[in-house]
Amino acid sequence: MLGALFAGCFRMLLGPVWGWATFSGFLFGYMAYDVTHYATHHLKLKNKWFLALKKHHLLHHHSPRHKDRKFGVSTTLWDHVFGTY
Repeated sequence: MLGALFAGCFRMLLGPVWGWATFSGFLFGYMAYDVTHYATHHLKLKNKWFLALKKHHLLHHHSPRHKDRKFGVSTTLWDHVFGTY
């Protein structure tokens, strides 16, 4: 239902071709975020980049000092941009 609402809004604002293309990109990005978030909590991957990302994100959940910081799940970029690193 929510997906249909977003798809309809994108289509109305951008027209049928660009609306569907934008919605598809939006949906893919959200799914990539969700899979990465799941992986940081449940998978035991050994990749150096992933381990650093996991450490960064889990501090957000498990350290009282960082509860209002370290929101990044798939990248730390936005934490640097918004000063929440």
